[in-house]
Amino acid sequence: MINTNYWYYGQIRHLILCMLRIFQNFCVSEGIDENGDPILRRVPCVYMSTDKSVVYMLNNATDTILETVPKMVLAIESVNLNNNKISGAPYYETQVSVTEKKFNKDTGQYEYRPGNSYNITRLNPLPVGFNFKLFILTTMQDQKFQLFEQIRPLFSPTLELQTSENPLDWSRITAITLTGLNWSTKGTSNLEGTTLDAMDMTFEVDMNLDMPSLVQKESIIEQINNSIGDGSSLEDIMSWSLEDVTRTYHSPTGNRIKVFIDEENGKQKIKLLPSEKCSTWLDLFNVYGLHYDGKKRNININCLTNSNIDKRTDIVGCCLLCPKDPTILLWDIDESTIPSANLNPVNEIIDPHNYTPSNVIGTRYLIDTDIGNCELWGTFIYEDGTPLTEKEKVNEGSIIELTKNGWMISLNPLIERGVYYIRDNSSPLHLYTYNNEYNMWVDVINKEYPVGFWRISERNI
Repeated sequence: MINTNYWYYGQIRHLILCMLRIFQNFCVSEGIDENGDPILRRVPCVYMSTDKSVVYMLNNATDTILETVPKMVLAIESVNLNNNKISGAPYYETQVSVTEKKFNKDTGQYEYRPGNSYNITRLNPLPVGFNFKLFILTTMQDQKFQLFEQIRPLFSPTLELQTSENPLDWSRITAITLTGLNWSTKGTSNLEGTTLDAMDMTFEVDMNLDMPSLVQKESIIEQINNSIGDGSSLEDIMSWSLEDVTRTYHSPTGNRIKVFIDEENGKQKIKLLPSEKCSTWLDLFNVYGLHYDGKKRNININCLTNSNIDKRTDIVGCCLLCPKDPTILLWDIDESTIPSANLNPVNEIIDPHNYTPSNVIGTRYLIDTDIGNCELWGTFIYEDGTPLTEKEKVNEGSIIELTKNGWMISLNPLIERGVYYIRDNSSPLHLYTYNNEYNMWVDVINKEYPVGFWRISERNI
């Protein structure tokens, strides 16, 4: 089973790589060339690995090792918990908001305009101290002198190391302090020995161990409503996905609307459901500084057809105030913004327990409750002709169709997940879609829209 609470950033590994890079570009001179320039030899710096398999491979699968010098070897001598440097309460959260520059995909360049906005919630980091040893192996004192004179001026006694360009990274700036020096491992009593002479330097490095951060993408405010992410659970290594984000919607007036069909003329209308701050459409238009012009029909109402605000699809239509009721708008929908049905229509939406089925081949019903094999409907069959057993049932929301072999389950949306749109021939003005979250068919257009799921826009005339 996958443990979603596991994370590993490789922070210690990254610190070691940064330390190695500090010491990888030092050279020693091996004489003068014919032009009088020094002949330089780069001194490699390697990490002292304690992994036996790694060492074995690096030594080309042999126990006989020929050392090449000069060489520098970096190793971790000890690790300190630094409990005395912990600041703030454990798991204390801080929040910062950042806005990226807008990225132009066509030019591949960033523009001097605001782009995506994010809200970052970070947990208090934990300090850890590392003591590194740098062993400098040489065969001649002159090589040691050269390397010492190049390395020592970098640390007086501290060098600041930037390990990341992320401005929100707790450990992007790390201080490295030279705290000790052992000039020679041979000393003065073993000058005739055959072992290599080594000088070692001790460095103290304090860093912060980061824990996962919550990264919430904030939608840009569009005309009326804005959305603010509230995290619900931990996920992933460096951020949270949008599936783990709940949203809080705000509007100046907090009004909801209800779209319905006028029974007299079959047209859509929108009723403004009053709030404490606004009770009529004209009042609402005034809040947003919109001048309503009934002749030009200069105002659109946009209604969301899905709950994904980052991939929003709207049904859009211009509106006209109802002369008899200031809370009603006549809504003239742009047909091109209505999703197209991708399933063949059904004849009716029925309760199969209180309905006498048709005997016309090709009749299709959408059932609003579960049903099993019975005398009224006979034995249901799957598309491959396999009959349902007595213990099985046709699930609520399924579409059934009469064939020459009996009533066939044409679609069971509980099993065949997808985005479906279908019309009901008994009421063709209604378009239905299947809500996979609540496992039910809902009207795409005619329903109540809460705050954040509808908006007002001014038409470009």
